Amino acid sequence: MYPAQPSSSVCRFPIDGGLLLLDWASNCLLAYNDTARHVWDLIQDDHTEESLISEFARAWAIPRSRAREDINAIVAEWRARNILVDGGLARCQLASEKPRAEAGAWGELEAGWWSEWVCTIRGTPIAFAVETEMPGPFRLLFAHLETPNAIPQARLEIRTASAGEMVLVEDGRERIRTVDPAEIVGALYVAVLERTRSDLEWFALIHGSALGAAGKGLALAGPSGSGKSTLAAGLISRGYDFLADDLIALSEPHGMVVPWPLPLSIKQGSIEIVEAHHPQLAEAAPYRTKGVEARMLIPPSSAWGADPATVRWSAILSRYA
Repeated sequence: MYPAQPSSSVCRFPIDGGLLLLDWASNCLLAYNDTARHVWDLIQDDHTEESLISEFARAWAIPRSRAREDINAIVAEWRARNILVDGGLARCQLASEKPRAEAGAWGELEAGWWSEWVCTIRGTPIAFAVETEMPGPFRLLFAHLETPNAIPQARLEIRTASAGEMVLVEDGRERIRTVDPAEIVGALYVAVLERTRSDLEWFALIHGSALGAAGKGLALAGPSGSGKSTLAAGLISRGYDFLADDLIALSEPHGMVVPWPLPLSIKQGSIEIVEAHHPQLAEAAPYRTKGVEARMLIPPSSAWGADPATVRWSAILSRYA
């Protein structure tokens, strides 16, 4: 196999006498001549570098040295544009084929990912894939929602790029590029929110926990380690509805809290206190986050179906209180 393969963000349009490529990542439409088309076809046919050179030289009746120079030149340009990438990343289909965003387009998971899974969130199966290990309990937060046999209706990928950048790709299109892991995870959360709550307009994301009671919301904001999750777990045991932990999603136009009930992360020091009200926490597997041991308190599945709540109360917690 040739050492580079077409990027998944590139779609080829079938034309006569040349090559037309649409790169969703850069939003560019690129046109090439027939020799470039031949190189592209040979790469897609999984030729080795030497067999590609031999076939190209034979087809155009030129010496192998000239064929090597021509191929190296066009491949260098494609690499510079990230049209060709190392590692044989999954390829986009031809534009004449069924769009990948249609239901059932990802019935088979692709190989070559560090981690790949499918979750059903509010009735919408979504495929996730990451190329390298992400910091923090990224996949663990979604583990209780995994549905391996579901047919995804959308696909979200976190890819790696040059200079340490991470790229969020949604259904084959680049959504954000950043070197900040927190920003890429936040963008992924927003993409999921938009998929599962398409009827809402988004206002802001806030670091904190949120609970509800009788349609009214309570927001708990504060730095990591200030006790937001512990207090939220205690209020849940008193009858409050769990809306969100770690990330509060607010919608337009009235700042409604939209349920985003991923598990509460209960850190060492609070585990025994929370266990007294939520005995199931004792069975949760420990994991490490931000340098300390923690366990996840899984909310009931019904939490995803809760209605947005208007924030009527808020509390700001201090780590040193």
